Amino acid sequence: PVEVAKKFNLRISNEGKWAGRLLLPLTHGWTGRAMRDHLALRYSAWCSEESFYFYSHNSSSAIVVEGALDCLRVASVSSQFDVYGKCRMALSPALVARLKEKKYQSIFIVPDANVPFSQKYEETKLIRSYCTLSDVTNIRKFPDGYKDFCELTESQTRHFLGGMSHVGEYQH
Repeated sequence: PVEVAKKFNLRISNEGKWAGRLLLPLTHGWTGRAMRDHLALRYSAWCSEESFYFYSHNSSSAIVVEGALDCLRVASVSSQFDVYGKCRMALSPALVARLKEKKYQSIFIVPDANVPFSQKYEETKLIRSYCTLSDVTNIRKFPDGYKDFCELTESQTRHFLGGMSHVGEYQH
């Protein structure tokens, strides 16, 4: 846990509003994930609408997921991608601008299983319109009925990421 906290710059607070939450740094601010059952909100954020989570492996490929914890799962098992997580489940203009600026060879969008098809479609269309030099692929189906990367084991995550080069396996 200490090495993971250092690698991803994670924090905790022992008192105040943020006590009992794992604090995950965003580009502007942070999001706090409840670590105790009595906390009413599972997530609480101190950030702007332009915030997103980003972890770089200096890759030519990027993966966009729903949130920071999903990013941690992906970044901890693979260095194949630069990893981006939306904040408040919203695709911010700042995140899209960063993807365009980086000129990735490929961008994979992997929304949670419960994200409506219309939202998946619109976000993919938006990224494709800005990142015209990138091969943009929406992985529309999570494997085996799982909701997101946080529900997968490390081994399952590696297998899922490895299969993304064979996109037909996971699309529908």
